[in-house]
Amino acid sequence: MIVFRYLAREVFFTMLVVTMVLLVISMGGRVIAYLQDAASGMFTKDVLFALIAFRIPDLLEIILPVSFFLGIMLGYGRLYLDSEMVVLEACGMSPTRLMWLTLFFSLFVATAVASLSLWIRPWAQSEIGKIREAQESLTEFDLLIPGRFQTMSDGERVTYTEELSRQGTEMNNVFVVNQPADRQGNPRADIILAETGHQTVDEQSGDLFLVFLNGTRTTGTPGDARYRLVEYEEYGQLIERQHKKRPQRRTAVPTRELMGSDVLWRVSEFQWRVSIIMLVPIAALMAIPLCQVNPRKGRFAHLVPGMILIFLYLVLLSVSRAAVDKGQIPSNVGLWWVHLLYVFIVVALFKTRALLFDLGWRKTGASSPA
Repeated sequence: MIVFRYLAREVFFTMLVVTMVLLVISMGGRVIAYLQDAASGMFTKDVLFALIAFRIPDLLEIILPVSFFLGIMLGYGRLYLDSEMVVLEACGMSPTRLMWLTLFFSLFVATAVASLSLWIRPWAQSEIGKIREAQESLTEFDLLIPGRFQTMSDGERVTYTEELSRQGTEMNNVFVVNQPADRQGNPRADIILAETGHQTVDEQSGDLFLVFLNGTRTTGTPGDARYRLVEYEEYGQLIERQHKKRPQRRTAVPTRELMGSDVLWRVSEFQWRVSIIMLVPIAALMAIPLCQVNPRKGRFAHLVPGMILIFLYLVLLSVSRAAVDKGQIPSNVGLWWVHLLYVFIVVALFKTRALLFDLGWRKTGASSPA
């Protein structure tokens, strides 16, 4: 039991550190992209943290198996480097027992990955879809940020307001430029200045209007000295409401709907979710022969072949999923051949680990005089 706790602490502490590092690196780009979208008015800032939180399960689905593999490589590698594993072997820790302990550790990680892949990630992706659909139904007025020029309506309109009321219903010192093309395709400019503005709904038609008060409207063609200037006390502009139904993403489809389906993309998605779970114990076994470190080659030399193998594993799974989608690989073969290939690799590593990773130093050390 003491050995079990010691090995578990080495593996899972290292795994936790690697997970946090990989998660921060992976989330960095996502957060920057979301901040840019929020700043440009693509969605409101109050959903920013929800989008970030719902993206975490999607990343953890891949990060957890990789970090567990690296946790074994680094944890066991340190024990070999400090000759602690040699002492454990002398006390009865056989390679077979180490293998079963590692598989037992992988059971916890595989359970967590199964929860993420089969249930949590599809639910999170579904919530992201709902948020984006709700944001797309918002009007331009709802997305306004005071003190910032915002491009809207696919670049045809630029809007600026100096102040926005706390309730978000009134604008002060408004500047709007509409740039629609005329019937001949020539660009036109419609510039609106107003002291204040607000939203209103027509009771009869139900249309939504942006009403400007006490301002001017200038209309003309850029580069042409002829223009029309109109002063007004009240001017209304129709705001088009968008009610686009976003198609459900494959990652958001519940797992129970994928099971038993004959549709290729559903078959590949289901096999992918199961494959990520299967990857955990296979990668754990693969890490055992790879983690044996020759002190003369440095502490991290053994990570290079390990990183190549684990990322090649993921790449082959991803390529196979795309091939199943296109019908290039039969669905009954699917992603399973990749796991079979890596089972053979694991067997080969256990059989030839002494030759592959130059472990002859152990025999030399055992035969040298004390």
